[in-house]
Amino acid sequence: MRHGRSQPLFTKLEAENALSQARAASERRIARPSLPLLTNFSRSYTTYLEARKHLPSGASSNIRVHAHDPFPILFKNGLGSRVRDLDENEYVDLLIAYGALILGHAHPAVVSAIAEQVQNGSMLGTTTELEVEVAKKVQSMVPSAEMVSFSNTGTEATMEAVRVARAFTGREKLLKFEGHYHGHHDYVLFSVESPAVVAGLEQSPSKLPFYPGVPEEIAKTVVIAKWNDTTALEKVVKRNSADLAAIIMEPVLGSSGVILPDADYLKSVREIADKYDVLLIFDEVLTGFRLAPGGA
Repeated sequence: MRHGRSQPLFTKLEAENALSQARAASERRIARPSLPLLTNFSRSYTTYLEARKHLPSGASSNIRVHAHDPFPILFKNGLGSRVRDLDENEYVDLLIAYGALILGHAHPAVVSAIAEQVQNGSMLGTTTELEVEVAKKVQSMVPSAEMVSFSNTGTEATMEAVRVARAFTGREKLLKFEGHYHGHHDYVLFSVESPAVVAGLEQSPSKLPFYPGVPEEIAKTVVIAKWNDTTALEKVVKRNSADLAAIIMEPVLGSSGVILPDADYLKSVREIADKYDVLLIFDEVLTGFRLAPGGA
């Protein structure tokens, strides 16, 4: 035990400086206008209760329910970067339809083009001249696109890409990364949001179906790898190369918080795929034409 007079924690000058900084910070907080606290969600709540009588969990997509607590807010319109809910609360739309609305809501040029096109028919259901022109435009922006095929949803696009990869290679297995989301079909609905207690080892993630109802036979065709780890990836690819049709990945991990790939990681994945004669599928539902005109 030490005896004697204890030393002060701060010198007088240090204490004065700390007090001055605290006062300045307090003044900045007072001067900065605070955002209004939103408290009225009555129409959203009552409409949500009504929705639960007709829609599973009150929405047509689980993410629209589980991503909001204690209940999802219901919106009625949007303009530019702003959206408004049923109770007239206004928000900055950071979701932008999961990346689809890169021009914002109701952009005049988009509204005008849609209005003009619908005059030629609501939905022809056949190939049109405009479809050909759009395909050519995509090819001009994405040099690697030898052909272009249009789909209504990202789920359809990745499902078709996986099917083509299997048909081309004659192999059945698909490698996907832990945490990556590629749509709502059984081929890829594994290890999207695995709870930590069952996620497995860092270098060897568990293969967990996102929902019940995915057949075990399909699970046997899926291999899970750790994201952003070239060494771990090559080990998994080498071990499964005889049966592996393709690697599918988000170039930027959007579904788990926008995690960028490490430097040269995408290039390394391309090299590993080529080395073991495995196809590489970039799922750019979120990144396409957003990171750059040609995508990742």
